This record gives sequence, C-alpha cells and structure tokens, in this order.
Amino acid sequence: MKQLSFTSAPLAGEPGPVKSSFKDLLLGARRREKFYEARHRENTFYLLWMESPRMGALTAFPCVLAEKDRAPMVFDPGRNSAADQNNEAFLRRWDELSLPERREELIIRPLEEGEFHTLFRRYRDSR
Repeated sequence: MKQLSFTSAPLAGEPGPVKSSFKDLLLGARRREKFYEARHRENTFYLLWMESPRMGALTAFPCVLAEKDRAPMVFDPGRNSAADQNNEAFLRRWDELSLPERREELIIRPLEEGEFHTLFRRYRDSR
C-alpha cells in the first residue's frame, strides 16, 4: 500500500494490517496514537515520531530528526511550497536513517502524549 504523504513505515509497532473495532470507528483512530522517541546507540541521531493506524495499516508520522553536528529537522505542518520542500527533505533523511535493518541500533522509548508535545515544541521553536 502506498504511504500517505509525509509518513513512513512504523519503527516501534509492527507493520501490516491493523484491526479496527466498532469503538475505534466511533471514537476515531486518534485514541490509538502512540508516541515515541529513539536515540541511536552511538548517540549520532535522535528521532521523535508518532504511530497511528491509518487506512487499515500502522503508519509513522515523523516529527523531529536531530543529528550530531547538524541543525534539527522538524516536520512543518504548513501548507505552502517551502513547507513541502522542507518536509520532503526531512522525510528523505528520515527514511535513510530509520531503515528496518537499523532498528536494532535504536533505543526506542514510548512517551506520554504531553511529553511528546513538549519535546516537539522545543525542537520546533528552536529553529
């Protein structure tokens, strides 16, 4: 299945079909969102993202990529060409660093929603 625009394969959850219940249909997929951060074992990069079922499959929504000796890349929710270019470059780099075969190199930690948003805002506001 084609990934939605500005999404990636899940890192913490298992890829593939996601079962939905009647309750999910009533309350929406938002209640099933999960939030994560990961650091590379050698501390060369940091990732911040959320995962949620979308269109029957678990999907990752990359939010922050911070590499050693580089300015952090942050997803820009804006609807303009500059935001689109930023997000395309961000997602390309994300996909290079978050390959499934590199998963063992990552220390993944689940986050509470509030902690996730605090971290995201800190990176977003520091640009």
